[in-house]
Amino acid sequence: MESSTVALEHEHRIVQKVVAGMAILADELTEGKPVRPQLLKEIIEFLRGFVDQCHHAKEDKYLFPLLEQRGVPAGGCPLGALKSEHEKGRLLVKQLTEAVSRYPDNGGAVEDSLIQSLRGLVELYPGHIWKEDYLLFPLAGKVLSPADHETLSKQFEEVELELGPGAHSRFERLALKLAHAVQPGPQRSPEPIAGPFLEFDLTAQVQNLRQEEAWTSGRNSKTMVKHPDLRLVLTIMKANTRIHEHSAAGSISVQTISGHIRMHVEGREFDLPAGHLLALEAAVPHDVEALEDSAFVLTVAWRGEKESI
Repeated sequence: MESSTVALEHEHRIVQKVVAGMAILADELTEGKPVRPQLLKEIIEFLRGFVDQCHHAKEDKYLFPLLEQRGVPAGGCPLGALKSEHEKGRLLVKQLTEAVSRYPDNGGAVEDSLIQSLRGLVELYPGHIWKEDYLLFPLAGKVLSPADHETLSKQFEEVELELGPGAHSRFERLALKLAHAVQPGPQRSPEPIAGPFLEFDLTAQVQNLRQEEAWTSGRNSKTMVKHPDLRLVLTIMKANTRIHEHSAAGSISVQTISGHIRMHVEGREFDLPAGHLLALEAAVPHDVEALEDSAFVLTVAWRGEKESI
């Protein structure tokens, strides 16, 4: 049976389209360019309806509690951090809503709070999605049984029914509309992520990631290899951006391909310019800071017999 988190990963791709558009709008507002108030109101509708009442509700009401029942610490990483970020997102959406309600229809002066709340959300969601895609969902794949996934899938359907018939499809169409309104970049072509032989041109892969709309938010990632006991993720970050503290269920290595990143690990600081690598045991808290535009490969490995993820 397909993992219940596959649906959540799909929803992340939808959210990323809107977040990339929000980054462009924040830049336009900063430059003094007018933005249609209706477009901002539709973004709020999407953030409230799809992100919070649909996506976050599935996690807060069902996925997180079930993981806690299976022994995942409620206040640790990643659950504690993700819950906190859900609350931060709600606060930023509230601030954005208040600022948009005062945004003049005639293209007049823009409040700092409007730009700040937009940028706050643009900064929050890429890191949040990264934690879920590469930490939470692999963890769920290891600790949840097929019966658990079946139960979650049914509960996720109930969340969507509570929003009304066709609500999920309507929000997906709204995301496409919003992405089109801010001229998104080219979409990623599907590539194999499992097989006996996989070869990559990392320089070309980094260039491709920088052409995608998600890069406008300051960060972009791509799973390059996905096996039951191994995962390789290529991540690019703009200068002065950060992936806040988290930990992984497996042992990891971080190898800088270009640029210069810095990692903080249990009170220690590790500088990783291009060509440097740092390895960590499982569950060691750490963060990643980009000192300049950077690219790195994250490798996550698990011991023993593992379920497919």
